[in-house]
Amino acid sequence: MALGVAALAMMISISAATDNAAVAAPKETASDGATTSAAEATPMSGPESSKEPTVFADVDLYVVYNPKGIALRTALNRRYTYHRDVNPLFDKAHLQATVGADINPAYGRYLVAVQWQPLQILRLRAEYAFMYFHGYAGLLTFDSIHDDWSEPVRLHFDGEEITGAHNIRLIPEVRMKIGPVVFQNTTEANHYRVLSDAPIVFENWYGLPMESVDWLLVNRAILGTELTLRDDDKLIVGGFYDVREVLGTKVDNHRLGAVAMWMPTELLGMTRVYGLLIVGVHLSHRYISGTPFLMAGFGGSIDILPPVVSMGSQ
Repeated sequence: MALGVAALAMMISISAATDNAAVAAPKETASDGATTSAAEATPMSGPESSKEPTVFADVDLYVVYNPKGIALRTALNRRYTYHRDVNPLFDKAHLQATVGADINPAYGRYLVAVQWQPLQILRLRAEYAFMYFHGYAGLLTFDSIHDDWSEPVRLHFDGEEITGAHNIRLIPEVRMKIGPVVFQNTTEANHYRVLSDAPIVFENWYGLPMESVDWLLVNRAILGTELTLRDDDKLIVGGFYDVREVLGTKVDNHRLGAVAMWMPTELLGMTRVYGLLIVGVHLSHRYISGTPFLMAGFGGSIDILPPVVSMGSQ
């Protein structure tokens, strides 16, 4: 069985924040090289902690299958909680600014982002990133969308291009929990402007070819149930479906699978700990339809700063 495995990825967030599993999490790398964060494939449950985050850092270390190697993701965040409310729907409304870097064997992605959460169920995020494709794997380029861009070709590709790219990413996210039922829907609109004369470039993050100036759209929906275990540990089990589509080249990838997320109250001195398992199958892909994929991960947070109460807190 062909598996795209991110080995056992581990993330440790060093922060004064809550809900860091939604900010930085291990990555899942499919057998086609498509990578998404576990946070993107994992529902969050219930209201956030009563602590208010101020400044916090995230560090994410993981192993990728294609291109093979170690990847590092870091972010420094500043969050301002401007509204507290007895109604959980309106509680912890905040603004957040982020600077970060995602460095892997294919490229470095250096970003600035702003996030607005007007309601507990809604998050809006905008990112700008400069991507630098360096020499180890570099940018894969093709003369036509009809060329062979299957995994064997990419793994033995000769003539990778060293260049840069501009990326704007807009992310609206809906998250809710009704009783034991959790639901999350995340949409991404990615605009790429790659600094290359090649007509077709291979987008390493989601594993799809695109034009040098193009849009890549992603939508993923997760529906599950939350179970309470011994010592108030939580377990979320459910299913997910995601769609990825490049507008210029008109290629897409549909995936269906199951997710299980274990959240103990505390482990190894860390809080907000989770263990994650994702299994699924590619439903619609030019080369790997019917191919399964697997991801396993572990993460947690260590608080190093006391929470700061905003002026509007009750």
